[in-house]
Amino acid sequence: MEGLFKQLYDIFKQGNSNIIIGDAVEFEYSESTQQILNENNISNTHVRNVLRVDLEDMPFLIYETFNDYLKISEISKGKDCLILNISGSPYSLIGAVNYVGFELAVNNYFFSNAKCFVELINFIKSKESEAEDAFHFVDYVNQPAMKFVFTSLSDKGKVIVEYGKSVNAVDEKTDYQPLISEFKACFNDEGTHLAKFLKSAIIDNASRYKQDERMLKIFENLKPILYSAKINFEIYINNLSIDKIVKEYDEYKSKYFKEITEILNNLTQKIIGLPLLLAGTLFAIEKIKDSPLFLWVLIGSVAATTFYLIVLLKINFKDLAQIKDTVEQDYRKLIENNFFLKFKEEKQPFEKIRKRAIEKIRYLNSICESYYWILSVSNLFTIGLMLTYLNIDTGIIVLLMFISGLATIQFRTFITSSVED
Repeated sequence: MEGLFKQLYDIFKQGNSNIIIGDAVEFEYSESTQQILNENNISNTHVRNVLRVDLEDMPFLIYETFNDYLKISEISKGKDCLILNISGSPYSLIGAVNYVGFELAVNNYFFSNAKCFVELINFIKSKESEAEDAFHFVDYVNQPAMKFVFTSLSDKGKVIVEYGKSVNAVDEKTDYQPLISEFKACFNDEGTHLAKFLKSAIIDNASRYKQDERMLKIFENLKPILYSAKINFEIYINNLSIDKIVKEYDEYKSKYFKEITEILNNLTQKIIGLPLLLAGTLFAIEKIKDSPLFLWVLIGSVAATTFYLIVLLKINFKDLAQIKDTVEQDYRKLIENNFFLKFKEEKQPFEKIRKRAIEKIRYLNSICESYYWILSVSNLFTIGLMLTYLNIDTGIIVLLMFISGLATIQFRTFITSSVED
C-alpha cells in the first residue's frame, strides 16, 4: 500500500493535468499510469487523453491540500488517506500510522490530533440532555448552526462556542489523545461533580476568545482547562478556600515580619549605642585612672552591664527560634492538606513566604551573634585597660583575660542554645 501512495504522488507531481475534480481523479493518460492502476485493481476509464477514476474506487482518500482534509466530514471518515501538498512534503495515513514525505513520522500527530478534535466535538454533543433534573454539561447544541451553548451561573452568563465545518489548524508536535481520554474520564463518576468544574473551566477559558475561535482554543488549551477543573474540584472536596488560605497566611506573614522587625529595631538601637558606650567608658577611665576605688566601681559596672545586655540578647535568640518554629509549623500544617499533596505547585507562594521569613531569621541570628562578640571583646578590652591602671601584674591580667575569653565562648553556647536546638 505504501508503494502505491508514493507512485500516485509521483504521478500527480509530474504535471498540472493530473487533478482531482469533484468525485473523481483525472490522470493524463500514459501506459505506465494505467498499468499502476490496473495492477492495484483500481477501476479506471480511458476517455481520449484522460484516465478517469472515481474517488470511491480508490483504496484510500486523496486530498490536494491540508485544508481539503481538515473538514469535520472528511476527518470523520477515518480512512487511510494521502495529502498531496505538492508545494511541500506529502502527508499520509496508512493503517493509523503517520508518514511525512513517505517516511515514518512517529512523533508527528497531525492525523491523530485532527481525529481528537472531531472526537471532542462529538463527545460534547453527546452530553446534551433534555432531562430537567439532570446536570447539563452543554446546555444546548444547535447542529444546523454548528454551535454549543454553555450557561454559567456566574457573571459570565452564556457562552456560545462555534465549531464550524472545518479545523483551522492542528498542532503536530503534541499528542492530544491522552488529554481527550482524561477529558472523558471526568464523566466516569457523576457523583464527584468533577464535570461541573470542567464546565466552569471551559466557560472561563472560552470567554477570553472570539466566538468563532473558541472551539479550537478549547482544544488547544485542554491541559490548563483540565488542570483548573481538577484543582477547583479538590478545593471543593477538601472544603478549602484558596483565597481564605492566602489571606490567613498573609496575616501570619505580617505577624512574622512584625516580630522580626521589632527584634531588628531593638538590635539596631543596641548596635548604634555600642560605640557611644565604649567611648563613654574610655572617657571615664581617662578621668578616674588615678583613683583605684572608682576604677574598681567602673569595672563592676561594665561587667554588670555586659551581663545584662547578654541576657537580653539571649531573649532575642529565643524569640527568633520561636518565630522560626511557628513559621515551620504553620507551613507544615498547610502543606499536609490533600489538596497540596496533589497540586504541589500551588504551594509555591507559601513556600516563598516561608523561605523569606527563614532567611530574615537567619540574618538576624548572625547580627545577634556578631553583636555578642563585639560587645564581649570590647568590654573585656576596657576591663583589661582598667586593670593595667590598677597596677595589676601583667601575667595576672593575661590569665584573667584568657579565663574571661573561655567563659565568653562557653556563654555564647548558652545564649544560642535555643537557636541550635
